[in-house]
Amino acid sequence: MFNRKRKAPREIIENAGSVKKEHSFMKYSGENLKNTTLISGSWWTISNILKERLSWRMHNKAPYMRLHTHPYGSEESSAGLPSELDVKMFLYAGRSIKSAAVAQQDPGTKKVLGYTILRRTKNTPILIREYAARFNKKLGKRKYCDVKELNTDLNEYGDELQGFYARDAIDDFANKYNLNVKFLPAKGYEMCRIRGTFYPKKETKNLETKVGWILGIIFTLSILFVSFNMTGFAIANLSVKTSNFIGVGLFILGVVGSCFCFRKR
Repeated sequence: MFNRKRKAPREIIENAGSVKKEHSFMKYSGENLKNTTLISGSWWTISNILKERLSWRMHNKAPYMRLHTHPYGSEESSAGLPSELDVKMFLYAGRSIKSAAVAQQDPGTKKVLGYTILRRTKNTPILIREYAARFNKKLGKRKYCDVKELNTDLNEYGDELQGFYARDAIDDFANKYNLNVKFLPAKGYEMCRIRGTFYPKKETKNLETKVGWILGIIFTLSILFVSFNMTGFAIANLSVKTSNFIGVGLFILGVVGSCFCFRKR
């Protein structure tokens, strides 16, 4: 069992079966990735918990990594990031699972485009209900988080994944719960902040350049609307009040967009 020839995780994932469905895996340090898929669909997968628990006991209850695939292309928003449910299942599983990973896989070529890995730290809070924490002497000075609070944060995380800069959602959540997050893109790819997917490097830069141009145009239009009113020129027969309102609105939109654009760079 422990002397099998080592295979790259990418090789195992790409040969796991239909790329139109998600697949689940588990991995111990120094061993091959093990397929634990029980049933799955195009947007979900259920691990064989019995197989996982048996392997866990055979390894003297050592913590392991759980991984599953996202068979979505680079055009899918947040394809390279764990979903709200993925993060919830990781934290609810307890410390038997030391890390959780998502492998974004191209639905056409089966190629693994990159991995996003969440890992617990010694400061990651224990999941426990508030009232139970008061009577649990084993906790000592260790940090814990209330289930209700966690579920609220997970809902916010799910909403942020659909936002303008999807990758920031996982960074914010990881910082609050003391999790390490790591992105491992395949050669020629990188994690795109805007889409939250592993994207070809050249196309990622083009996308960010387009966003920069759009913000520049918005700022220019806002200045034109305001400056024409100051000089007495009318724009498309708009009243001074309407033109000023549009100019100020565009300026605010540009400022908000710029804040998102340069946030955490």
